[in-house]
Amino acid sequence: MHCTFCGNKLTEDSLFCDSCGRSIAHPGSTKFLKSVKRSIQNTKGFIFQHKKIIFVTSIVVFMLGIYVFQYIQLRTVEQKSSEAIESAQREINQVKEQAQKDIADEKRTVQTLIKKSEDKPSTSDIVSKWDPIVAYIVCEFKYTDGSVYQVQSGSGTLVIDSNGHRSVLTNEHVVDDGSGYRPSECAIKFPDDPTTMSVTYSDIMTSSSGSDEATILLANPDSYTKNLTAAGRHYCSAEPDIGDQIVILGYPGIGSPTGITATEGIVSGFDGDYYVTSAKVEHGNSGGAAISVKNNCYLGIPTYVETGQAESLARILKWQAF
Repeated sequence: MHCTFCGNKLTEDSLFCDSCGRSIAHPGSTKFLKSVKRSIQNTKGFIFQHKKIIFVTSIVVFMLGIYVFQYIQLRTVEQKSSEAIESAQREINQVKEQAQKDIADEKRTVQTLIKKSEDKPSTSDIVSKWDPIVAYIVCEFKYTDGSVYQVQSGSGTLVIDSNGHRSVLTNEHVVDDGSGYRPSECAIKFPDDPTTMSVTYSDIMTSSSGSDEATILLANPDSYTKNLTAAGRHYCSAEPDIGDQIVILGYPGIGSPTGITATEGIVSGFDGDYYVTSAKVEHGNSGGAAISVKNNCYLGIPTYVETGQAESLARILKWQAF
């Protein structure tokens, strides 16, 4: 079979010439109709195949979308969980750091308290340091005929001036009979001194300010007293605080010149030139030494007791008032 227009050889089922493109079959012929039918069937098959592909593709895309959505959700949960864990870990680390800091602070505080406790002198340390210079004083008051009408005792503290002169600081009422008369003579003895020194009324000076203070000059000190020094002993440079501990050294027992006594108390208040204290001050240790425990220094002269409704509070004459 050949094309009637160009003579090109054709196949039995050809509808168009492959060479000139002219239609070979008549539109109404059986051959044309069969060819059209086959084209329609091929087209339907193609469309059906494409629909199947689109359907399968849609399912795949839908499933993939669900997977991606679940993956994103899972990643979001994991990220939030990770952030929560990191936040919790940061808080734990902060708590640990604060706890370590608090422990270190407490440790430093305890070490400071221990050091202060170790540095703070004990009562026995204070007594051993100060008692060598705390003297026992016994004074006799005589009439002009030489007869003794009064004997009283007290305590005093050795002081050494810049020229090396030695004297004993005590209360005025220790060397006064209560009527303004001085003793005829006084015996003075330090704890470890084997001898007793004697002074007369001319060696005694009272305060011109009216404070309860007197100085007994040691014009001829014995060798023991000459060897006593003020090294390591000093006056307190600052006012004590209320509640500070103190120790009172003196001889409250009459007739016991070697039995020094230490009584403890606190600074309870202030009264002009005096510290008020809860420490016991008896008649005999009046005039002795009041020592600050905190600074191991000389506060002043324990002087007298004021009796109240609840208890007796003593007074310490400040050394600054001398």
